[in-house]
Amino acid sequence: MSDPDNSTRTWKYDSKHHMVVETDQRGNSEQTFYDFAVRVEQGIRKDGSVNKINPVQVEGLYRPEQTTNISSPPPANRLSEEIFSSFADGNGNVEVSQLDQAGQVISTVDQEGSSLSDLERNEDNLITSSVDGKGIKTEYTYDEQGNVLTIKDSLTLANNGSGDALIINGAATSGEPQLAEAATDTVEKLLSDSGYETTISEGIPEDISEYEQIWDIRSDNSAALSDTQSKQYLDHLKNWSAI
Repeated sequence: MSDPDNSTRTWKYDSKHHMVVETDQRGNSEQTFYDFAVRVEQGIRKDGSVNKINPVQVEGLYRPEQTTNISSPPPANRLSEEIFSSFADGNGNVEVSQLDQAGQVISTVDQEGSSLSDLERNEDNLITSSVDGKGIKTEYTYDEQGNVLTIKDSLTLANNGSGDALIINGAATSGEPQLAEAATDTVEKLLSDSGYETTISEGIPEDISEYEQIWDIRSDNSAALSDTQSKQYLDHLKNWSAI
């Protein structure tokens, strides 16, 4: 393909018409390698890094030469209820995804087992809940045609919010008290406009269980929590309150 500046991009294909090499205008090439079922299993990028893929679509498949004898077919592979697929990038970072029986991703973890995403679907295969690697939960509702009606995440304040909200600003001990006060005013207005009754505190009160929202906006947020406060913080997180 020739571009207006007369530079060209080229592609190469194998005998089965699968693209195997792409070369850009500067002569940099990328390569793609396929398995026996014509699923991409490896790619070499322009910088020489290698991506490796373990596609779930080939689980339980035999090579064609293993299935040519109709009088002696290979035994059918029984697939596990738990289906996994993996991807390794050029830096060696690995992501492992678990899929459902419809081939949809349920959850993804990194090489250390830390969650990157967690999804829930309804009977129509629409995502109703997702949790990202930071623990932020997003919920979705739909109409009868599958159109999104509402999206609510754990950091979003509903316009019809109600209850008590705590703002911890540490203004008196802050190196920039004016900045702390300005931030407090902004957050307080946001909460008030959303329907919350606000309380402003220098530090963390001993009992925070009465608050639906907790906003810790201290610039030096290094004070240790007591065991009671830690438990209350965890309870807030489990209930997807904003902290």
